[in-house]
Amino acid sequence: MLETTQAPHHWLLSKRSRQLKAWLPASAAPPAVPLLILAGGVPDPGHLPFADIADATSALMEDEQDRATALQYGGPQGPVPLRQELADWIGRIEGIELSKDHFMLTGGSAQALDNICRAFLDPGDAVIVEDPSFSGSIRSIRGQDVEVVGIPLDDKGMLTDQARSAAESIRASGKRLKLIYVIPNFHNPVGVTMSLERRRDLIAIARDHGALIVEDAAYDGLRFYGEDLPSLYALSGGEGVIRMGTFSKIIATGLRLGFSQATPPVIESLVNMRFDMGTSPFTARMVVEMMRNGSMEEHREKMVELYRRKRDAMIEALAEHCGEYASWSQPEGGFFIWVELKPGASSQEVATAAYEEGAVVVAGESFFCNEDNHDHVRLAYSYIALEDIPEAIRRLGAGMKKVYDKAS
Repeated sequence: MLETTQAPHHWLLSKRSRQLKAWLPASAAPPAVPLLILAGGVPDPGHLPFADIADATSALMEDEQDRATALQYGGPQGPVPLRQELADWIGRIEGIELSKDHFMLTGGSAQALDNICRAFLDPGDAVIVEDPSFSGSIRSIRGQDVEVVGIPLDDKGMLTDQARSAAESIRASGKRLKLIYVIPNFHNPVGVTMSLERRRDLIAIARDHGALIVEDAAYDGLRFYGEDLPSLYALSGGEGVIRMGTFSKIIATGLRLGFSQATPPVIESLVNMRFDMGTSPFTARMVVEMMRNGSMEEHREKMVELYRRKRDAMIEALAEHCGEYASWSQPEGGFFIWVELKPGASSQEVATAAYEEGAVVVAGESFFCNEDNHDHVRLAYSYIALEDIPEAIRRLGAGMKKVYDKAS
């Protein structure tokens, strides 16, 4: 009889499931002071649009036809009203023609990526990603039993010369490069925005190697400084790019509402891989009401200003408390600041010391494909209250000092 200390169900798990690591590491006992959270890349809970959502829901429930359809199944592609609103909204911003057939609604961009992976990846295929990248996306891609090839970034985004070399090596090895996954705007975790030249280079690489670009646009609409750049989808004329979007960042994560945007034939292929009953028509129609009455755009503009102030406050506090130990990115938008530690400390040591001081940060290794980089931490300014940022960064600086003093 096989002896094991593992739970009985372990032997029923798929090979892929057994290979994936736990989503969260075990944590130590909390400190005496209340924790200040710099880890969560989610909207500020004190500024969620409660009244706007209530008003939109009331308006929906007052319409006899809309409320009836909102409480029924919406189909695997999603309710038409929101898909048409997305086509009009994004088409107007990007200056391109879109229709409802260019969109499929999903349970957030996470489900969109899972659906894309299931539709296009076979075991043994290759996928190029930025390194580092969002750890949840790396897990989703790796869960398809494919080779994940990481390409470094600089302040202009993915190093496309290295991406081209990687694509050629994949082809020479006999493997098929299927997808190139990128977060071009306000990258998670690095915060950088891909330059226009790099965007064009990446489109050319994908076209030359017959691969699809998966453009994660989770932070689009959250620009504080600088000029918007055209999406990869718009630059490519829609060919060879699947763009994923979400309402989690500009409204609320609890909506669990996002979308895939692609040419109609690609959308049809994605719909064919939907085995659920589609996303919530109720939520979709409530968001339609917010888009039509202008409250979503008004809320987005308010949050952009709030996040800009938070970003500036965090950079100012970092300069005061952490400049001796680290340097950091200067994001033009989004939710994150990427901190690079000076030699003498590891990210896990700093994260642990900060926790002991009462500040929660994310050790950077979890964002790397091989988890082999130990000199970065990610800070999120989106969740924490503006007035708490100076104290949170003071605690982080105290943790850094403790680690570096011990190392000296």
